[in-house]
Amino acid sequence: MRGWRLAAGVGVGVLTGVAWLLVNVAPPPTPARPLPLWFEPNHGQADSQAKFLYRGPHYTLYLTETGPVVAASGAPGAVRMKLHGANPEATLRGLEERPGRSHYFLGNDPARWRSNVPHFGRVIYESVWPGVDLVFHGDQRRLEFDFVVAPGGDPNVVDLSWEGAGTPRLEGGGDLALPVAGGEWRLRRPLVYQRTSNGRRRIGGRFRVGEDQHVRFAVASYDARLPLVLDPVVEYSTYFGGSDRDTPWAVAVDAAGSTYVAGVTYSRDLPVASPMQSGRSGGNDAFVLKLDREGAVAFAT
Repeated sequence: MRGWRLAAGVGVGVLTGVAWLLVNVAPPPTPARPLPLWFEPNHGQADSQAKFLYRGPHYTLYLTETGPVVAASGAPGAVRMKLHGANPEATLRGLEERPGRSHYFLGNDPARWRSNVPHFGRVIYESVWPGVDLVFHGDQRRLEFDFVVAPGGDPNVVDLSWEGAGTPRLEGGGDLALPVAGGEWRLRRPLVYQRTSNGRRRIGGRFRVGEDQHVRFAVASYDARLPLVLDPVVEYSTYFGGSDRDTPWAVAVDAAGSTYVAGVTYSRDLPVASPMQSGRSGGNDAFVLKLDREGAVAFAT
């Protein structure tokens, strides 16, 4: 393994050749409500294939006309969620414009500068399948995407696969595991619901994997007169590791949401922060890592 990836909740930056460790942890209660995240339309500050982008703590999500792509910081490669049978002319549109703006001053050539790039709270792929919209949204701790099925629509048309991942498998609790080199990516069992006059009504739902290795949804009986929401959740992910084998052995999360990892490393260039020992002293050595609740390295030795 050359490095590994730690994710709280659901990993998103699946990268071929990078091992994964995933920790499904419910975020602890906090007195302050998380701030909403925002999406930027691409005004030339990113690859031209991206129509919108979201810059996460340790990854960037690009929303392209053919589907979402995630690239993680500090590691090569990316993962693409493929939308099989989708409308190739689906419209991407920003919703819920935020008051802030982004400005990019790249180098000393004003022609490359981009200013007053607006922020949106949601991005929608309209009619990505007949009667189905795909909506991205979330807050500063988690990224979510919903499949919203219009009244009379069919949730069975949603058909997904992930380029760069191995054969998907279902876990006992209904989570979906997607193997990658040296590890796996995990999506928690989807929340399925309808909004009624009495509030939100939960509907039974789960992932199902077909013989073609595509991922679809199985949904219990629901009121076809109302919209239906299929809601997987994506939370922060981060990359940590050196150029050689790094193996985590134990993981714990405290009440503040910080994550602690202990393991063994063969890397001479393992990143450290406020270390008790700054380098490997033998053929291999133990390491201890602390990540804060946003996924940033607080301590590594």
